[in-house]
Amino acid sequence: MVRVSRVFKSGLVFWFMALLIPLMLTSQLVWSASDLVKIYPKSIMLGERLTLTINGNAALRDFDKLDLTELKKRFAINEVDVSSDQIRLRLYPISAGLLEIPEIKTGAIHIPLTPIEVRPNPDVKLLWQAPKANSYQSENLLWNVTVKLKNDANQARFQVRENPNWQVNLNPQPVLETLDAQTGKTAVLVANYQFEGGDDFGVTQTATNHVIESPAVVVKNTTNRRWLFFDQPHTINVLPLPSFLPVNVAVGSLQLQTESEGVFKVSGDLNYWVWQLEGLGVDELVLQNMAHQLIGQMAHNETLEWLSESREAETTITEQGLNSALTVRLPYRIIQAGLFTLPELNLRYFDVETGKLISQTFTAHTQFAMPIWLLWMLQWLGLIIVLTLLYGALWQIKQAWLNWQLRQAIQKASNPQQLIEAMFKWQTKQSKVSRPASLKQFQDWYENRFGASELLQDLISSLNERLYAPSISETNWPVMKQQASDWSKTRRFSLNTFVRSVISQRSITVLK
Repeated sequence: MVRVSRVFKSGLVFWFMALLIPLMLTSQLVWSASDLVKIYPKSIMLGERLTLTINGNAALRDFDKLDLTELKKRFAINEVDVSSDQIRLRLYPISAGLLEIPEIKTGAIHIPLTPIEVRPNPDVKLLWQAPKANSYQSENLLWNVTVKLKNDANQARFQVRENPNWQVNLNPQPVLETLDAQTGKTAVLVANYQFEGGDDFGVTQTATNHVIESPAVVVKNTTNRRWLFFDQPHTINVLPLPSFLPVNVAVGSLQLQTESEGVFKVSGDLNYWVWQLEGLGVDELVLQNMAHQLIGQMAHNETLEWLSESREAETTITEQGLNSALTVRLPYRIIQAGLFTLPELNLRYFDVETGKLISQTFTAHTQFAMPIWLLWMLQWLGLIIVLTLLYGALWQIKQAWLNWQLRQAIQKASNPQQLIEAMFKWQTKQSKVSRPASLKQFQDWYENRFGASELLQDLISSLNERLYAPSISETNWPVMKQQASDWSKTRRFSLNTFVRSVISQRSITVLK
């Protein structure tokens, strides 16, 4: 019996140890898994971060195998710090509410299902506008966000994030910023995305799906703290370009304006043909390639000599998208005088809105190149015309001044002799003839220069009667003075009067 009891006790010990050892191993594994992963804090505000830490050499080895797709739908991974025995992930919630870090198991890593409380941020509101779902290769896409800041002292800006196979261009500062006394500050941020993947030649043969991540909106508040906000990852279906299009075709919207100053040119002079290329949804490199293609279209012309062009480019990001402008200045000389036409240009691009190839032809207007001797003749003719007009203007000023003096002298005259003296003095001041000996000579000179005047004839008749036949003269002095005043006011300047004056001056010079 004693022997049976010992055997029974030995069996109990064996089975006890058989059950205890697996239990101990299981508890050790659970403890190790929970010790490898730490998540803190469990309650944050939107814009604040939480940290996910993975410890252990085995965890480091298996980290690259983790599938973080579900995690990225709720949290944005902004930073990943790797050390010799630890990996630290900086996570930012994408939205407010009760979010969950999903359970993830890979090798030695076990991330448990963890609820995270995310409180709304009362100072910041964001309205995201993600890119469209379908995109052609080389098409530029926009990812916009409107940020409303309750405190206008806060500042919002964009921060780029890495996206493999995609080129991301953004303006860190807002493209538009407004202030309102009640609602605070509103800032609009714009980022441009362009697919750069494909085969060895950069060409996509079939449609492919790509997941891209939004830029980070960094808000710096008055306490010098930074809040980071993110949008959910977005899937883009990249479509290949139609097979009939050339590889280097521009994708977007283009406009071309040409300018060549004046219609008349001078042979031998240096002239400029200016192109203004503008693109919406295209970058500077596309416009540079388009300018190169247009220059290649220019056929040889024996009448024109082309020199090296100069280019000025500018690219800006606006609410409407990527805007680029390129100014091309092409210098040329005209070898032969006569009619000539600048080369015809054909602008082709693929319009992503209509999905069609747009082809526009620009024909330059016919111009005329004159020889240099003809230009000199025209310049001399123009100089003569200008001098003639200047002389005419000065002559009119002189006549106005002399006429004013004549009217003043008539008003001051107290007898016919003083009136005649004033008329003779007025004549000698404006012409190089000697002083007239009689009123008849004065009348002849006047009619030769200004034309016949009935008022002058009546005035001279009255003066002759008063001087030589006072007994039969019926004209008294006030009436005669009024006649003189009326005649002096009839001096008007016209082209006929000016020509008569010039001819009279030439005749006098010849007679001398």
